[in-house]
Amino acid sequence: MKKITLSILMLLIISSTMLFASGSNEKNEADTENKEESTMAIYHEIEAPSVKQMLDDKEEFYFIDVRTPEEYEFSHIPGAVNIPLDVISSKAAESFDSKDSMIVVYCRSGARSRVAAKELVSLGYTKVYDLGGIISWPYEVTK
Repeated sequence: MKKITLSILMLLIISSTMLFASGSNEKNEADTENKEESTMAIYHEIEAPSVKQMLDDKEEFYFIDVRTPEEYEFSHIPGAVNIPLDVISSKAAESFDSKDSMIVVYCRSGARSRVAAKELVSLGYTKVYDLGGIISWPYEVTK
């Protein structure tokens, strides 16, 4: 009887130790992920009416079309400057006054602007906004 009791006690100790170790490891992994997310800078999405109001109010911000020069020449949102996605990282320092400058990016559908926004954030820019695509812009465009 003592052997059975001792065996059960040992089994309980081993099981609880394994459960504690497993839970602790999961918690540490979750803590690490949360710390990484909280220290990562992020960009924000912005809606067309907000950008239109900013343009109408002549607010100071950089409005960047990240499409190709050919796409930009074909049509673009008035007030936007063309800095193609493939050169935005190398042109950022000479294009923007400071890392705290407000920057709004857009492309055709939103895919390239999302990449551009992430690149700018990775370079240390703190006020980056993604408008998405010109195809969703309900206002006038320059042709």
